[in-house]
Amino acid sequence: MVRTGVVVTLTAMLLGLTAAEAQAKYCDVQGSEEGLADLRVTNISCPEGRAVYRASNREAMKNPDAVPTRFQYGGGRWECRAKNPHREIDGQYVQYIWRCVSGYLVVRYRWLAGD
Repeated sequence: MVRTGVVVTLTAMLLGLTAAEAQAKYCDVQGSEEGLADLRVTNISCPEGRAVYRASNREAMKNPDAVPTRFQYGGGRWECRAKNPHREIDGQYVQYIWRCVSGYLVVRYRWLAGD
């Protein structure tokens, strides 16, 4: 008998992903006119992930010089960082990543280049 966690871990190892990335859920988000958006969450629901993303943006606008952006939301302390990889990730050209973490909860927004 193979447990689900073992299957996820083995699949992640074969694909070169971490177990958290393999368990990430895709959430629908509206992209900008210039490109596409991708929101993934791990260990948190999509509605909560969208709310954390919006709260992180508000906090980043209040304190644009703070790196990383830190704030409290939903009873947790969140820390967000931006990356600008400008390379292909998972078959998509990614220009910008905004990743927020609170313990084992992860919200990751990626701005993808349009066609």
